[in-house]
Amino acid sequence: MNNLDNKEPLVIISGPTAVGKTKTSISLAKAINGSIISADSMQVYRGMDIGTAKITKEEMDGVKHYLIDCLEPTDEFNVMIFKDMAKKAIEEIRREGKIPIIVGGTGFYVQAVLYDIEFTKTEDDNNEYRNKLYEKTLCLCRGLAIRKFLTILMARFLLIWLKRLLSEILEDLLKGSLPGLDVRRIVFGWI
Repeated sequence: MNNLDNKEPLVIISGPTAVGKTKTSISLAKAINGSIISADSMQVYRGMDIGTAKITKEEMDGVKHYLIDCLEPTDEFNVMIFKDMAKKAIEEIRREGKIPIIVGGTGFYVQAVLYDIEFTKTEDDNNEYRNKLYEKTLCLCRGLAIRKFLTILMARFLLIWLKRLLSEILEDLLKGSLPGLDVRRIVFGWI
């Protein structure tokens, strides 16, 4: 029997960034004797504090938090891993006689736990798909690098050509080889 199906309380606070989920969850956790599980796809990583609105130790105000600063940025993390970690955290919180509170804005992560979505992982399929994406990305990067190189090369060629052309025109003007032209208009027209 799934621990999530046995009708034990599980609170979910979800929504976009900067709507007050953190403050609300701390107040609620203190009121109902709960612990908080972060459902954020980035706050799980150590060192990724800027741009994630990650809660500080002071803001936690003594309320235990799970799935914050528990992985290195180089570690793999996805909804399947989140679900497994969250379920373990829920079990631990319930063993302690507390109520689990899932808080975060990554909706699919919350749904995976709430609706017990099943995921299957086959190493071969995952690697094959990642390798295809890598190759496509590599080709795209090579293509962009070649375009950038050609653009720079063409720009340099045009600059050299324009300098030579301007030099020849000015030289001819100064020699008087281009009769009937006003030198000031030509020079100012190019500036």
